[in-house]
Amino acid sequence: MNRILRPAFFALVFFFAACQGGSKTGGPCDYKQTPFQATVSEIATGDDGKIAVKLEFNVSTLAMETQDLSDFITEEVTQEMIDKRRIKVGNVYLGTVSEINSGSCQPVVVSFDSDFSVQ
Repeated sequence: MNRILRPAFFALVFFFAACQGGSKTGGPCDYKQTPFQATVSEIATGDDGKIAVKLEFNVSTLAMETQDLSDFITEEVTQEMIDKRRIKVGNVYLGTVSEINSGSCQPVVVSFDSDFSVQ
C-alpha cells in the first residue's frame, strides 16, 4: 500500500476492532467525526529515558490539553523514529478525530492522514 493509504487502513481496522463483539461493547456505536490539525509543541526525553512528542490539537476534547503522540500510534516513539519521520517542533499533521455519541466503544479514535513523513 502506498504511504497515505497504509495509515488510513490501519486506523480503519483499529476503529472497527474497537467496536466489535465481547462484553466491552454495548451494541452499535455512533461517532461524530471532525477533521483536526495537530501541531508538535514539544519533543522531550523524560527521566525514564522515554521520548515524548507532545501535540496540540485544534478541535474536540483533545484540544483541552497537550496530548502525547504515543497515545495514538502503535509504534514506539524513539529517536530513530523521530529522525526517520522528520518529526520536529512546529510540524502540523492533519487527520480525523472520531468521538463517541452513543454506545460503549472506545470514546475517542484518532486517525492521522499521514505516517508522519514529510510529504
